Amino acid sequence: MPSKEYVSYSINYYKDLDTAASFLVEFLYTVNLPALPLYRLRLKVRYLVILLRNLNLEGSLYNSTRLVILSASRKLLRYLILRTRIHGAVVQLPRIPLPSPDIERGVEFTRY
Repeated sequence: MPSKEYVSYSINYYKDLDTAASFLVEFLYTVNLPALPLYRLRLKVRYLVILLRNLNLEGSLYNSTRLVILSASRKLLRYLILRTRIHGAVVQLPRIPLPSPDIERGVEFTRY
């Protein structure tokens, strides 16, 4: 689609600072788990996206809701909701903290 691309980078925070000393911050950029989004997310206005988490059931923001990107900024994304009971509503979603699942890598972190 010919339009301006917006690249959103995640923010990673260590939960335990004692184990964080043995890992470089760049290591967290390479961690790609199914439960977490990628470190770099490429978006374009008018892209169709699907919500993968239940955020607000009353506001029709639940798993598998279809959204169209209206605008993107560093901390906020604006979407248009499709095919729900509040079809056509505009919602704004901030960065959401997503804790890492229990993994064998030896480091726990939160990705925004």
